[in-house]
Amino acid sequence: MPFPQRLIEGYRAFHDARLRREQDRYRELAESGQSPETMVIGCCDSRVSPEVIFDARPGELFVVRNVANIVPPFAPDTRAHGVSAALEFGVAALKVKHIVVLGHAHCGGVKAFAEKAVPLSPSDFIGNWMRLMAPAAETVGPQRELPWSDYLTRLEQANVVNSLNNLLTFPRLRALIERGEIIDRLIAVKKTQETGSAFRPAREADMMRRLVQRHHGNLPLDTVESIWRVIIATFTYVQAPFSAHADLSAGDALMRDSARFHFGFTVPLVPHVGAASVVEAVTESTGDLGLVPAFAIAGAGPWWSALEFDSAPKVIARLPFVERADHPAGLPVFVISRVAADAMVTETEVWSMRVSGWTATSVDSLAGLADAIAVPDRAFDGAALLISVPQGGSIDRVTDTLVKAGASVRATALVGSHATRYRVSAEGARPVPTGR
Repeated sequence: MPFPQRLIEGYRAFHDARLRREQDRYRELAESGQSPETMVIGCCDSRVSPEVIFDARPGELFVVRNVANIVPPFAPDTRAHGVSAALEFGVAALKVKHIVVLGHAHCGGVKAFAEKAVPLSPSDFIGNWMRLMAPAAETVGPQRELPWSDYLTRLEQANVVNSLNNLLTFPRLRALIERGEIIDRLIAVKKTQETGSAFRPAREADMMRRLVQRHHGNLPLDTVESIWRVIIATFTYVQAPFSAHADLSAGDALMRDSARFHFGFTVPLVPHVGAASVVEAVTESTGDLGLVPAFAIAGAGPWWSALEFDSAPKVIARLPFVERADHPAGLPVFVISRVAADAMVTETEVWSMRVSGWTATSVDSLAGLADAIAVPDRAFDGAALLISVPQGGSIDRVTDTLVKAGASVRATALVGSHATRYRVSAEGARPVPTGR
């Protein structure tokens, strides 16, 4: 079979044009060797060329490509490991400063995994390789009523996150992270042909839990969590710029500490006095976040009533993601924004409720059942409540309990949800759910 004519013509064009123009560059690379600062782990899909996407010159990128841009977990055995070998060479020999996992939309490998495609050969090399995606698929969950294209997009994005997690299983990379030499450079780039991603509370809560569960070494947990929060927030901001609107009513320093710890200094911080002002600003924005204290503030009023409309933003997260004694940003904070339904985490539902006959007996009846913020409600001569119902509970059970305690429930509306609260014990044990 003759050599493809298109390649012959392409080589001649390169030899007669680009090689001559960049002769000094190629000579320098030949004499001095390569010293790329960035390693890219990409897909072998012919449509997704890292050199083209990043407009890179020869010698600028150290690239390894495979089906579905997968990073396998560390496996110290005698079998052949192409990606692991490339990682070892890139980090140990070339001393790259950045590691980029380059995912993309319409990935054939991800689609084959999702469709449980028939093997292309008896050896089923693709099927065996794509099984490395199983942890990513578990985080996404079953398709159910999700449109097929949206389900594939979620798998593609989860696959990038899974590859990042697998990078952390390599001892040499982990050692560099503990020494603080590469943790602020470990970046995942998700290339999508449609839209960039925004703040995704389900993903971020899960990542923070995994981070704490895997934490070990001399680097303090506060430092590790803070660095990762800055990385995630900055990457999200680069994809889709947003501002963080913060209610300073609970204390200027406390709220600023929380905002900077969780979102860094790249994300603009807009101060407000009063949660209602924050909700109004987020409502008028296209993708901003609101940060309000997750407890009652004297004179604040039922700010959450503005979240009851279908088009209104919702409570999407509760900070900090992992609670512990002496947390440097331990102020309990609700995050308010608009996000896609598939990005929400619904472990704890947050409800707006209006009741009459609110008494100390009503307060006591909710103990162990739900958390509640209560403010006076003149309209019903009672109270306006913000109820957090933990996973396994229900708003109907809360309603029944309040009625039995002598209160009358006038109205309820779902105004958001967030991840189950997790706490790390003083002894440093793995995080355990608090129940809300």
